[in-house]
Amino acid sequence: MSGLEQTMEVFKRTSQHTIEVYGIHRPVSFDEKMFTEIMESDDPVEKFSEFITDIQNIDAFTSTQDFFQAKDGSIIGAYTITETVTTVLPYEPRVGYQYARMVRNEDVRWEISLVVIDGDPDDDDSYNVIGRMLYSDFIANLPKEKYKLIDANQILVEALSREDMEEILGE
Repeated sequence: MSGLEQTMEVFKRTSQHTIEVYGIHRPVSFDEKMFTEIMESDDPVEKFSEFITDIQNIDAFTSTQDFFQAKDGSIIGAYTITETVTTVLPYEPRVGYQYARMVRNEDVRWEISLVVIDGDPDDDDSYNVIGRMLYSDFIANLPKEKYKLIDANQILVEALSREDMEEILGE
């Protein structure tokens, strides 16, 4: 049984809806439909390789997750998106494998910070957070034309303006 066929068996035996493969620049999420399309192609290895390579070569910043403990003791998982920067974000965030021993996904409150550039982009002091919000609210308020799904869970968010960010924040 090939590795791809073994992965299909994982979908059948478990309740997992996606499986992540960690690439050089960013993870790639697959769902059962995607694996079925790959397995049914004329050359599954080539199709899989092409898909992974295309996602790794997207010209965009991949936002990483950070964790903080709130004053009430709860855990906040945070992402950041910066004005004018095309960014890859998860559609539904979950704790990455590197943090799985420290925190459980169900214990995390996911948030996102929206950052604008007030001045010289080469000056770190020019970057200012204009707002934070629940990640789910960000996704709900993000206009559909401003992002596209690139795999089973990652979205490519086009560069947002300050005005876009203010609108998403409801200002």
